[in-house]
Amino acid sequence: MIQPISRILYIDDEPGFLDLCKTFLERSGELVVKTTRSGSEALRLLKEEHFDAIIADYLMPGMDGVELLIAVRSDPLISEIPFILFTARGREEVVIKAINNGADFYLQKGGETGIRFLELAETVKTTIRRRKNRFLYYQDDENLHSNPSSPEDSGDTTRKTANIHGIHQTDDSNIGFDHLNKRNKTEQRELRCSSIIAHAPWGIHCYRLENEVFIFETANQAAQRMTGIKAESLRGRPVTEVFPALVSAGITDILEEINLSGQSWHSDNPVRFSDIPDAKAFDLFVFRTSPGNISVILNEPVRGREKEIIPPRELYQSFIEASPDVIIITDITGNIIFSSPKSQKMFSLPPDTEVNGTEILAWISPDYRYQAFDSISRHLRGEQTPPAIYWLLRIDGTSFPAEIHSAPLHDKAGKITGIVSIIRDTSERTEQQDALERGNRKLNLLSSITRHDILNKITALRLYCSLIEEGEDPAQNKEMILKIEQMASNISDLVTFTSYYQNLGINTARWIAPAEVVTRIVDMIELDNIRIKNNFGMVMILADPLFEKVLYNLFDNAVKYGRKITTVKTGYEITNDGIILYVEDDGVGISHEEKEKIFDRNVGSGTGLGLFLSREILSVTNLSIRETGTAGVGARFEILVPPSKYQIPL
Repeated sequence: MIQPISRILYIDDEPGFLDLCKTFLERSGELVVKTTRSGSEALRLLKEEHFDAIIADYLMPGMDGVELLIAVRSDPLISEIPFILFTARGREEVVIKAINNGADFYLQKGGETGIRFLELAETVKTTIRRRKNRFLYYQDDENLHSNPSSPEDSGDTTRKTANIHGIHQTDDSNIGFDHLNKRNKTEQRELRCSSIIAHAPWGIHCYRLENEVFIFETANQAAQRMTGIKAESLRGRPVTEVFPALVSAGITDILEEINLSGQSWHSDNPVRFSDIPDAKAFDLFVFRTSPGNISVILNEPVRGREKEIIPPRELYQSFIEASPDVIIITDITGNIIFSSPKSQKMFSLPPDTEVNGTEILAWISPDYRYQAFDSISRHLRGEQTPPAIYWLLRIDGTSFPAEIHSAPLHDKAGKITGIVSIIRDTSERTEQQDALERGNRKLNLLSSITRHDILNKITALRLYCSLIEEGEDPAQNKEMILKIEQMASNISDLVTFTSYYQNLGINTARWIAPAEVVTRIVDMIELDNIRIKNNFGMVMILADPLFEKVLYNLFDNAVKYGRKITTVKTGYEITNDGIILYVEDDGVGISHEEKEKIFDRNVGSGTGLGLFLSREILSVTNLSIRETGTAGVGARFEILVPPSKYQIPL
């Protein structure tokens, strides 16, 4: 009887294992294996082609094996495909995650590699057969959810094999569908923001851009009380129609500007929403919550409330001047009525800048304004709030992190009259935390390379040796010897990478002349007939001493992978954001889909660490890199250097 051929998709970030797995599984003639190195590519293939089973490594960049499993089980079109986790990572938590998310089997790579691949082949066949039997059983019963297990499951001896850890999901008819009943993070955030707006103490209008016209969407209770206008009567109508006074005051033009720029705006003078002579006027603070959505905050105009709230200056002046933090007092509408002198330095304010009367929210980054809404609302209800981290805006538009302690202010009768906030710049602390996180990331990556990447390659080497012992074809043996040599070279490259990576950021940044670096690189690389045009000129950049490795990688990649390359050119372009150093060639270029992927770890034809390391080296001194070339025309790598990190001597 002819055995049916099953199609298998195998995902592993280690190229050597992909080849070996394909070779072993296809030896029986019952399986055809397609391979890929990333979870995202696997999901694309699963939607385009038919597969009878999936084999995946656990530890992979971008999307690990369990994350891929979750994505598969969450898609009704592919959720029933058998899934086997085949990995060197044997910790209990990985097994538990696999069980909880519907894996069919879990196999460890270690041990005798030949035996392990034979076990994998049998596991694949058993899993496919089991799924088919269950499907037929349910089909005969005409009820896909009436019986969660088939008779074959109870007597399947494969589950009892000592070295194969079978994971059989006995009730997986609903695997992957729970997420359909959960609100995503965006919806949760919108609900939270709606609640904050509804209960805010100041009036808020929300407008939505529709067919190039702003439509009135809603207003909270405070706004309706302040204006005397019910939201129901306005909802869905153009703002220009319901508030013609805003048109004559030029506010509708400002709405369009804010929607395009994303900037906020505070009215210099009170604005009326109606042309009626005795209509109340309000201070307005307008900002964009998202493209096409504008919020307008209505405040009672400030009239002499400063005297009621500001503490006696003679009593607190010495404390305020001695404090390393900025102290700001706002009234109940959110307008600043007092700011300590140090606010000028913190917010980069020009001398004699008048802060009083401005809206406190204008100094808070848009992403944190709803958090501020919530805090202010709670204070005005008499509640205390814990210290919180916000990103604040300087006058030049740059942002910085700050910790804010705030509390309500009361008058002698106990009535809440404002809010006092103590603001501490945490930029230095944040940088230290970032440095610590970078250090931990380096340690984790180095551990991953030594434990995962190198051990995988050693296992592959042993397996190739096993194949050579069994092989009788000299040509095939020669090909495998070449692969062994390549694998050994990759291990050497990985060890070299770890020596570079562990030193990253340890040495002090120094001024480097890129033109001189290129001159040294030309003597190190075999260029054949490739021409080098070194146009970096006199530019100097402040970078990690390993910057030379970045340029070396770019030149080395151009020579190795440019194919039809004849010229490599360097140069620079000065922009408003600093200077761009570029290295470009006239080779085959890089496809649009690969432009960002090439900087990920384990992506590329070699070890996949060159461009990853380059980006890490540059990030130490806040430099960045991108690829902007055109496929078929040539590659172009641009290194973005901020103004403070470069100089051009005269």
